[in-house]
Amino acid sequence: LETIEAKKLELEERKQDMEAERLELEKAKEAKRQDMDERRLKLEEKRLEKETQRAMFQLIWAGLAKG
Repeated sequence: LETIEAKKLELEERKQDMEAERLELEKAKEAKRQDMDERRLKLEEKRLEKETQRAMFQLIWAGLAKG
């Protein structure tokens, strides 16, 4: 009977360990997702900056062409 109780305790501990590990993995996945979101935002920001510079250049060029 004692071995059954010991096994139950062992299984409960393993269950808790696995749950803790699952939570750690969830945290890691969320951190990675946020990191990817930040990278995407930075790339989009750079793209918009280039687009803005291009538009300004075209406006200046059009103004020079008009004389």
